[in-house]
Amino acid sequence: MKRFFVSLILVAILMMIALAGRQPVAQAEEANREVIVTNVYGYQDADGFFSYYHIVGSVYNGADTAVNNVELDLTAKDAEGKTLLRDYSGNPVESITINPILWTLEPGQASPFAYSFSLDNGQPQTFDVKLINYGTTEARETQVEVQHGQMVTGDDGMLYITGELVNLGETRLDIKGLAGAALDEDNNVVAANTYEAGAGYLAPAGDARGNDRIPFRFRLTGPAPTAETWAVYVDASPAQAEEVLPLELSEPCTYVDAGGSVHVVGSVTNQAEDTIELYLLAGLYAEDGTVLDAEVINLPYALQPGQSVPYSLNSFSSIDSVVGQSDKIARTKVWVTTAMVNNNYEYVSLNTENDQPAQADGVWSFNGEVTNSSDKTLSWATVVVALYDQQGQLLATHDTDIYGETGLIEPQSTTAYTLELNVPLDLDPAKVTVKTLVQGMVN
Repeated sequence: MKRFFVSLILVAILMMIALAGRQPVAQAEEANREVIVTNVYGYQDADGFFSYYHIVGSVYNGADTAVNNVELDLTAKDAEGKTLLRDYSGNPVESITINPILWTLEPGQASPFAYSFSLDNGQPQTFDVKLINYGTTEARETQVEVQHGQMVTGDDGMLYITGELVNLGETRLDIKGLAGAALDEDNNVVAANTYEAGAGYLAPAGDARGNDRIPFRFRLTGPAPTAETWAVYVDASPAQAEEVLPLELSEPCTYVDAGGSVHVVGSVTNQAEDTIELYLLAGLYAEDGTVLDAEVINLPYALQPGQSVPYSLNSFSSIDSVVGQSDKIARTKVWVTTAMVNNNYEYVSLNTENDQPAQADGVWSFNGEVTNSSDKTLSWATVVVALYDQQGQLLATHDTDIYGETGLIEPQSTTAYTLELNVPLDLDPAKVTVKTLVQGMVN
């Protein structure tokens, strides 16, 4: 079980506008002139080491039916008319088929598209995106609104779009896709990406847990000097309500470390009779409700029945990239966005030994050993170090995975671990209790 984060590279320099190209297939014949590419925009990113070119734009569904599986034909050529596109084997190809970020477009809905490629083979002189094909599908009734949003430019040149996705309807919604875009003064897409942090569903309006409104974050590759505003595009589908598993979240603690990075820590308790794997989502809010950032993690260890474990969310790329944003944090909230019963694997609890903590410049280092005292061979083990104050309040935590010399951790073998933990700025070592836990997955 590993963390998974999703991310794309994108960016902007206006060059041309392309309208619908070849006719769609017969199944979309009635609407074949109303699904169009509304703009195409290309630019080189600001990264001088990994130089990429980004082609972005928008597709609009003006038909009276929902469409899906929209296929676009992308071409890019240098000044001599040679293609700059390559297939997966590195061979030149005249064009590449791409799709909008959203799979399904309702009547009147648009979706951005984005594609990036290396400039190792040359600089684009011309490029184009044309509509090839699409299918039709049934329209869906959903009521989704974006609230408390903002777009900021980070010190790293990236654009960050944050906000809340809110379900105004009485039915649970599965989020099939989520796209964010920076727009110029004419509402043309000049940078776009899928989301970095968010949730896969929205509970019905009025949900007691607050899961009817979920924060999100997009990171769009810059520069986008013509960006004036932003938009978020949602592909949502009504879904059956799911069983809510009995999980208890503590009140989260938010702190800034010596390097200026924001951390959200807390604990989660499994009150079910099954082993549970889960994803957690944290949102950081300003006093007026604006979403400053959001982050999601796959908890790196399975929760056994009755077990309580600490968690930490550390990669708030938007708030960490804009000076002064962390000073605006007034409220933090954490959600369980996905919880899956998984009794297919066996886990063992172990202990650390010979722990040797060291403290320097806001970073605490831990070195020690873990002996597999069980009679099981382990695929790996996760070591967790947590710091608590004198009242038992979690202050900071982090984890690391360890493996045996041959990859597996054999019974009675000892494996070293090392871990660094960025702690709160004002942490008093004399008032801290250190606890460790180790969980190994049986091979």
